[in-house]
Amino acid sequence: MKKAILISIFILTFSNISYSSGILVNPSFIRVQNVVPGETIQLIGIDKCFLKVINRDNKTAKYKISLLTCKEYGKQLSQSYEELPDTAWLAIKTAEVTVEAGKTAEVNGFSIKIPKKIKFYNKKWQSIVKVEKVPNPGEAINLEVIIPLWIETQTRQFNIFEKIFRFII
Repeated sequence: MKKAILISIFILTFSNISYSSGILVNPSFIRVQNVVPGETIQLIGIDKCFLKVINRDNKTAKYKISLLTCKEYGKQLSQSYEELPDTAWLAIKTAEVTVEAGKTAEVNGFSIKIPKKIKFYNKKWQSIVKVEKVPNPGEAINLEVIIPLWIETQTRQFNIFEKIFRFII
């Protein structure tokens, strides 16, 4: 009987902690279409920024931004997408951002560069953008948000020469 009471108190306390703090990220997904292999694409959203990190906590927090494959994170791929072959094709200038309580930080400097190879045309890949709170000393709960990143390369028809000698081009 005492165990049930202790567990109920813990759940109630835990839910109050998670309700009073949090992180929001905008946008909730990223889809980049018509990426031309060999060209560098700078991503800028509608609001002239790539990503917004909103600190809903009552104190300043630091957030780490990571670019991962779905396999690295342990997430299933969306239907009709393949795993991004190499996250080195993705770059972000700002890997950490500090956000004051109740404020929003804008993150820019995100780019994609797919190597220029015929085999990378007509592809649909998925990756993950992870935003996680860097825990302060003594904190037991770590918050994170994952954003699916869908990359679709340019559709292109190849002539017979290109198909036969694709290792050259």
